[in-house]
Amino acid sequence: MTTHNPSPNANREFDVVIWGGGIAGLAAAISLRRLGYSVAVIERSNYERTRPGEHLPPSGVRNLEKLGLSDVLNNRKHSKCYRAHSAWWSDTFRSLDYISSHVGHGYNLRRPQFDRDLFEVAETVGAEIFLRAKPVTIAAAGNQWQTHFFGQKETTTLASRFVVDATGRSASLARKLDATLHVADDLVAVSTQYFSSHQMEPGIFVESSDDGWWYCAVFCDGEALLSFFTDLDIYSRKFSKQKHDLERNFYTKTVLYSKFGGHVRFENASLCSSRTQYLSTFSGKGWVAIGDAAMSFDPLSSAGISKALAHGILSASTIDYSLDGYAGALEIYGSKLRNDFSSYLEVRNDFYSIKTKDDRSGFWTRRRMK
Repeated sequence: MTTHNPSPNANREFDVVIWGGGIAGLAAAISLRRLGYSVAVIERSNYERTRPGEHLPPSGVRNLEKLGLSDVLNNRKHSKCYRAHSAWWSDTFRSLDYISSHVGHGYNLRRPQFDRDLFEVAETVGAEIFLRAKPVTIAAAGNQWQTHFFGQKETTTLASRFVVDATGRSASLARKLDATLHVADDLVAVSTQYFSSHQMEPGIFVESSDDGWWYCAVFCDGEALLSFFTDLDIYSRKFSKQKHDLERNFYTKTVLYSKFGGHVRFENASLCSSRTQYLSTFSGKGWVAIGDAAMSFDPLSSAGISKALAHGILSASTIDYSLDGYAGALEIYGSKLRNDFSSYLEVRNDFYSIKTKDDRSGFWTRRRMK
């Protein structure tokens, strides 16, 4: 790999600087290091805060294999799951078995343990990761980018030939580079722990509701994460000040509770955005967006983590071709992501089109129109 003299205004110089050290950013960093590039990752956290996203379907396991990272799944905190269960406008659960897939199973991942495992691999292969760091500005300087960020003790400037936006739904880097964020809905997740009365096998359970849908991820130790997905305005109007109403809905209206019993409290539940969105452009001269920064999927797809891993791999090869002088690499990358997003929207519409009557809240109708 060609070495470069540091810019006189930069503290350090790398081939690639990645804004964001989530799954997509770390997958890109690992892939780029294996291609021989020097990589810096700027991450706001120290991998202690809980992050959304638990389920890794078989396709995601395959992406980990492509990265050579299957061993990170050996952590006992992660749980193998062999099927997904759904009660979609039904009073019984139907199961989708993973046995016919390439690997025969998926995983329910403990976050942020999974992120920490990827972080350790990225460091081991030589990526330099700045924790508790906040990117502030990006500026072009000739054929380089200069990223300025606040570190734990001081402001630092990194020069690079390429930058990657892996900042999640905020897409903060791409928006600084004049990309526009398009939002398709205002889905939010209200999440808390669920303690069932009966043993549940590790897996995921999805159930429709008048105002949205329920999601439950069960781990091998019996612990379960329960989330209710609805639009922000519906949540604000019906549940934000009366969380016991959400608990009452769970107790009286769900197949999940009638089957497994137990108890749940939403008093201290977390609230986070789960909206579908996409950028007007996924790349430009010297930059690409990946993961949720490029496009975010409805969690109903269970594709978020798989997409993050796939984008990490794809972006690395795109950057490799681009830095090697292939002018069409970024165009091919953008075309691939546009096709993926179009395919996702078709599947999303199919799922949400099942309910055709009595949509009093408007939750289901909104998604059929977009």
